[in-house]
This record gives sequence, structure tokens and C-alpha cells, in this order.
Amino acid sequence: MIDIMKKIIELGELYKRGEFDKCISEISEIWDSLPDPKETVPNSYLLVEYGARISLAKKDYVKAWEWANVSLKYNDIRNRMGEGEFLLGIVSFAKGDVENAKKYFAIANEKSEGRAFEGANISQYKKLLV
Repeated sequence: MIDIMKKIIELGELYKRGEFDKCISEISEIWDSLPDPKETVPNSYLLVEYGARISLAKKDYVKAWEWANVSLKYNDIRNRMGEGEFLLGIVSFAKGDVENAKKYFAIANEKSEGRAFEGANISQYKKLLV
């Protein structure tokens, strides 16, 4: 079995160097090599999160949306605080779909009891909860 955490560290280095295409290619390759159901493989959610966020960095909203939707498969397995919905909200917001962003952020806010909106760089998302 592949050591996903080791690969995540390697992907982080590629990301820091701005090698987004290579990151996405490697994420997809690793993802495709995982046995089904992929969401039961330890740390596989990190590939989904990286796939969505790196696709956003590339402004590839189609791929970011695809990865973010995969995150919903982790609900009730890993994502118990609306992490998948929060990621969908981020992607929706980035692509200018404010209505979907509001919807997904509201779900994440409810599931997390507000904890999803703690921390830095989320004030623009929190404003949509009003």
C-alpha cells in the first residue's frame, strides 16, 4: 500500500515550487491506484483536499469542483463537521457562484457548530452566512 502521507509531503514541495500541473498529475495517479472504496483508505481525503485546492490555485474550476464533490463521499466516515461542504463552498465562491457558496457554507456552519469558520483567511466566507 502506498504511504499517502509521504506522498503528501512530496506534493507539498512541488506546490511550493509552483509545479501545479505536476502536483495534479501525481494526485490523480495516486488516487487512481487506490483500491475501492477509496474513501476507506487512510489519509486518502488529503488527496481530495489537495486536488481541489491545487486546481483552485490553477484556476481550473471544473477540476476543483470535481475534487470537492468527491469529498462528500467522506461524510460520516471522516468529515463529520462539514469539511466536504466547506470545500464545496470555497470552490463555489472562487468560481463566482455565490448562491451555492452560501448553501454549502450554511451546511458546514451547522454541522461544525461554527468551528468551520474559525481561523485565518475565511472572513470573506463568513460574510455569506448573514
